[in-house]
Amino acid sequence: GFIFGLNKNSSHEYILEKENELYGDIDKGDFHEHYDNLTRKSLLGLKWVNRFCPQAKFVVKCDDDIMMNIPYVEDAIATVPNISNFSIVGLTRPRDRIKRAGHWSMHLFEIPGTFYPTHEPGVMYIFSADIVKPLLDMSEYIPWNKVDDTYITGILGKAIGVNHRVYKGFHAKHWKVIGTTCDIVNGRM
Repeated sequence: GFIFGLNKNSSHEYILEKENELYGDIDKGDFHEHYDNLTRKSLLGLKWVNRFCPQAKFVVKCDDDIMMNIPYVEDAIATVPNISNFSIVGLTRPRDRIKRAGHWSMHLFEIPGTFYPTHEPGVMYIFSADIVKPLLDMSEYIPWNKVDDTYITGILGKAIGVNHRVYKGFHAKHWKVIGTTCDIVNGRM
């Protein structure tokens, strides 16, 4: 599914309504489309999965500006040990320092300490579907913050006891083109 907040542009809203009439794959939250609402969008996505995909074994969360390499995803699901047991797979970060200034800054009252709990960056991660409902349930008790990946996979993940699994195929080359769709199709990536 595709998750959106409210858009100030009425022509965008109209396009989204038409898309949803055709495919039924859009869920819209009762909040404005804004970078600081990514956590709310992620939670809405989990609710969508919980409601419409109860038979799913795995869920892939991917940012809209990422080119997903499907063979890598399939390989991760097939080769990562115990992936189907309460797990999140991705570019696991065990000791990211909490930023107190700048774009992804968090105030001390929002999250105490020096380091985030182990988490997966929000660019893309795979998780076993058995954690969807526990994550949603726990989100009712732990206030959300604007750093979606650390909140969902780190703070909530720690609270429900997820297993973080590392997969060699997850990497991020920030803002650099590392290949094309043809490279993926032809097995060069």
